[in-house]
Amino acid sequence: MPVFLRRAEEDGRPDKAQLYGFPSADGWTVKVVGSVYLDEVESMEKPPTWDPKHLDSIRAWVREFIPELIPEPVRVAVCADGHLPDATGLLGTVPGMEGIIVATGFSGHGFKTTSPTSRSFRVPLTAHASGLALGRPPVRAELAEAVRNAVAHEDVPAALKLQGDNYKLVALSNADDSFLDISIPKLGAEWHAVFTAEQAGAYKPRLQAFEYMLDTLNAKPEDFLHVSSHPLYDHIPMYNLGFRDLVMLDRGAEPFAEGYNIFTVKSLDELNKHLGL
Repeated sequence: MPVFLRRAEEDGRPDKAQLYGFPSADGWTVKVVGSVYLDEVESMEKPPTWDPKHLDSIRAWVREFIPELIPEPVRVAVCADGHLPDATGLLGTVPGMEGIIVATGFSGHGFKTTSPTSRSFRVPLTAHASGLALGRPPVRAELAEAVRNAVAHEDVPAALKLQGDNYKLVALSNADDSFLDISIPKLGAEWHAVFTAEQAGAYKPRLQAFEYMLDTLNAKPEDFLHVSSHPLYDHIPMYNLGFRDLVMLDRGAEPFAEGYNIFTVKSLDELNKHLGL
């Protein structure tokens, strides 16, 4: 499917259908963005509230204009468009942020102007090439340090250790080996196997990542009870591979995906109770 844009504002139409999108890298989902505008916000630190009924218009537009797609979403996010008075965009440097060039304020049309915008970068990039090529060292170092120092949720180590005392724990992560070497020991449990995207040569939701895990363990989907907080990256592709014992640890980060035999819990302690531990 190609990148698409659809606007329907003809006379007599009860709504103004505005949607655009493009196929996802996983090869089976499509990102559809519907322009359903909510109240203005000054910062996404306080994002606008939304109601599931806001999806009704987008579902209707998908049924009308892209009937080949299943209109029920597997993931939903509320995003903010940066608008300027002339509805164009802002490209340039930011005072006090040496080595940083920004492109923002494209009023909801940024993805459609990617090519000309990238060409516009050539002039400022010439002047700032050395700074951008390496990134701003303090920011890069702070980000790396924050990732390395991340810790588990407070409710995880004890509950996970109890699971590890009764089952073989296997981790399949989109991180690389160096990060898992630091983060896995913080979880407080013994692991039967730990797999990374670096080892598999693919990121979830690519099926290759899950197939690598199965092949390496000489295991079958029915051998697993899989726990994740991410339906799009774990449960849905795993269901397509034949996994049926799927548990969503719901931390409010992603919406529930209907139709994939997913059992939902709010904590690992709750899961342990269901397991009789």
